[in-house]
Amino acid sequence: MPRRLRSRRCIGGFTLLEVLVAFVILLLAFAVLMRIFATGSRGLVATDDVNLAVAFAQADLAMVGVTEPLEAGERNGELGQGYRWERAIAPFPTREEELSANVPSLYQVTTRISWERNGRPRELSLTTLRIGPMPELAGAGS
Repeated sequence: MPRRLRSRRCIGGFTLLEVLVAFVILLLAFAVLMRIFATGSRGLVATDDVNLAVAFAQADLAMVGVTEPLEAGERNGELGQGYRWERAIAPFPTREEELSANVPSLYQVTTRISWERNGRPRELSLTTLRIGPMPELAGAGS
């Protein structure tokens, strides 16, 4: 007879302990999911920041030698939205025999974009080479 009573009691529902254990497991799973979503959200914001900085830097590099003069020097400015830019143009080192062969001069152009997110400074730098005028033609236009 005791065996029959025990089986009827289990059919009737869950015990309080089983409900509490299930609730704790549910809360732990929910906490893990919330942490995953928060981390993904932070990663998405960081990715957006980097994508915007890359777009700014690529646009700046594309302007050098087209709308901006290809001259050695440095420039900087504000882009808005908390972004700042710096551009450095310097002659690219070449061998002496190349200079004597009237090869177009090379310039190294570096654009650095900096911004701040959550109190931490961020920075991205892109560098390219641009072909300048031939050495003998540099002063021929004046």
